[in-house]
Amino acid sequence: MHAQYRVRESLWVTVPLTLETFCNQLRTSLQLPAFEFDSENVWEWGLTKIENGFVEVNISRKHDGGEPLFEEPLTILLLVEDNALAKYDRDWVISHLVPEFGQVIANLTKQATYYGTVEYLGGDEFIFNPSRTFQSVT
Repeated sequence: MHAQYRVRESLWVTVPLTLETFCNQLRTSLQLPAFEFDSENVWEWGLTKIENGFVEVNISRKHDGGEPLFEEPLTILLLVEDNALAKYDRDWVISHLVPEFGQVIANLTKQATYYGTVEYLGGDEFIFNPSRTFQSVT
């Protein structure tokens, strides 16, 4: 059974790293638990859980036959499960996790990293609407 989420916040970055390399670098920088990886016909993803398992970090990108599509953004979803403690609300994610993940990703990749909304258009197509940009400071 899949978890239900009460908070869903999105960051994204376009970078020429494989999903596994990116996740492992992020894991080291933020001292995250190990990621589990999987894929289907269009998407590949890595998942880990933080905050006693109440928050899922889901990183995904399109691929083509197992080959990464580096021109496609890596999307980093910060997901709070419905059964999480009350303190893990949207304000907490936006004030704690978004700045931490956004800045670390920008520093790691040396690329602008965006936070905002991702609008589903249908099929496998999305529009990314940034409301905040993180720039590398290292």
